[in-house]
Amino acid sequence: DTAEVEAGKGGSIKARIVDSDGNPIQGALVSTHDNTWTDDAFTRALGDLFPTNATAKKVRSNKNGRFKIDGLTPENYQLRIQASGHSRFIKTDVLVGEGRDTDLGTIRMVAGGAVSGLVVDKAGQPIVGARVTLRVDGRPVSVFEPRETKSSGGGKYTFSNVPAGNYKVMAMRADPGDDVFGGLVDQQRSEQRVSVREGQEAKIDMRIGG
Repeated sequence: DTAEVEAGKGGSIKARIVDSDGNPIQGALVSTHDNTWTDDAFTRALGDLFPTNATAKKVRSNKNGRFKIDGLTPENYQLRIQASGHSRFIKTDVLVGEGRDTDLGTIRMVAGGAVSGLVVDKAGQPIVGARVTLRVDGRPVSVFEPRETKSSGGGKYTFSNVPAGNYKVMAMRADPGDDVFGGLVDQQRSEQRVSVREGQEAKIDMRIGG
């Protein structure tokens, strides 16, 4: 007789998502990734070629804020949660075992703070379309990936739902063309440190241009 081996059903991750007041968040997008995954252009380009045993799945939380992702290959996972009006939540080192529920309990999402300001040239005139980058200054409190935006009419830029912590903000001209060095000089000259606090907006104006 040939022995029948039942394929493993894998494990699962579950939790309840609430806001800062403890109210359930419905419709939050929850996704599983390899523990070392980062949301950058290089990793996205790799796509399915990213070397991992982790199962990539997405679900949304129900009206009680609860979610469960099952059928996960046993592995060390990274969990990401996105909910409108809240800072992105990233948790690493979530260990999933065969036939086991990994219960993360209650996950509290925060709205974060904001960083905004103007990008102007040497003459103080607003620059439209300048590339503004926000990145962590020093060791991050949580996993935070650099964010980029462009200045709009009037030279204004805004980063919203930024987790509380210390950051650097910098700007460079919209299209440095072949002058990549000039773009780097812009960033170095405009770089400023900013401390973000929950529920507060930090205003930082930057001047660029040779």
